[in-house]
Amino acid sequence: MKKGIIFVIVFYMMLIGCQSDHDAYDVDGFSAVKEYVDAIIPLIDKTLETTEEANVQEITKTNGQLFIFGEGTKYDKEEMSNWTIELGLEEGAWVIEGEALFDQLMEVHESTNAFIKEFEDHKKVSEETVKALEKERTSLGEMFRQ
Repeated sequence: MKKGIIFVIVFYMMLIGCQSDHDAYDVDGFSAVKEYVDAIIPLIDKTLETTEEANVQEITKTNGQLFIFGEGTKYDKEEMSNWTIELGLEEGAWVIEGEALFDQLMEVHESTNAFIKEFEDHKKVSEETVKALEKERTSLGEMFRQ
C-alpha cells in the first residue's frame, strides 16, 4: 500500500515539476485519466486474483463513474489525439501520446465490459477472457510506468 501511495505522490510531483510550454494536453482530462487508471488497475488485479461478484460490481461502478472517455464525450479520440504528455526528469524522457492513450483506455474498457458480461451471464469467466483482460491491464500499466 505504501508503495502505491509513494508512486502516486512521485508521479504527481513529476507531473507538476515537468510541465512546460511544450506540454500539449488537457490537464483536467489527464487528471481524469489518472483517476480512472489509479482506480481500475487495482480492481482488475483484485478481480483476476479472486473472481468474486463484489469485485466485478466494483469494476462496473468504477467504469460507470470514472470512465468519461470515448466517442461523443469531451475526451474523444479527436481531442486526446492532440495530447502529448511529457513526464520525467529530462525532456522527452517519458512521453505518453494521446492517441495511444485513448486507444488503450478503450481496450481496457472493452475488456472489462466483456469480463463483466461473461461473469454475469455464466458466473464464471473463460481463460480467453481473463487473458485478454490481463493483456490490456498490463499494457495500460506499462504506459504509466516508465
